Amino acid sequence: SPHNRGRVMAIYTGVFLSAVGVGSFPGGWLASNVGLASPFIANAALAGVVALLAFLFVPETRPAVQALSTNGARAVEPETKQTFSGQIRLLTAIPGFPLICLVSFSSFFARTGGLFNVVPLLAEEDIGLEPSQIGVGIGLISIVSLVLVYPSGALVDRFGRKGVIIPSTLFSAASMVSFAFADSFATFL
Repeated sequence: SPHNRGRVMAIYTGVFLSAVGVGSFPGGWLASNVGLASPFIANAALAGVVALLAFLFVPETRPAVQALSTNGARAVEPETKQTFSGQIRLLTAIPGFPLICLVSFSSFFARTGGLFNVVPLLAEEDIGLEPSQIGVGIGLISIVSLVLVYPSGALVDRFGRKGVIIPSTLFSAASMVSFAFADSFATFL
């Protein structure tokens, strides 16, 4: 509902993003102690286990057969589907939606492109950090993010989206720039 939407979306997004980043801890340790291929092998094995668990224990949300009406005939659902282009026109007509999509794209582009690709290269080549140190640094980002998601969602519920998106986007930009000036493990953290 509108009174808790910010907190609920923050929890959903925070758990998703932190789960992606927390893998840096074991991934960095595996890369340093077992070999560079080991994080990928571990990821594949875990993905297989999770897929099997989902197959066995997660119930299907879509019925296998169409529901029957009370007289035994197949129920006919009213036609409410729109074309893809119609859906896009509806979404782009919402004020601010294309702009928030641009903010989200930029944020996720910076996170995946910068944080998970460029920052580790910078940390290794310019600072001389080991894979385990890089994993700790990136993993800590995810832990801090997870700790801050609920308070940020509460701020959205209290002050609105714009009042949180603008400062947090500027703070994220400043944090990405700060990696360019890191010259030790401490400043990397």
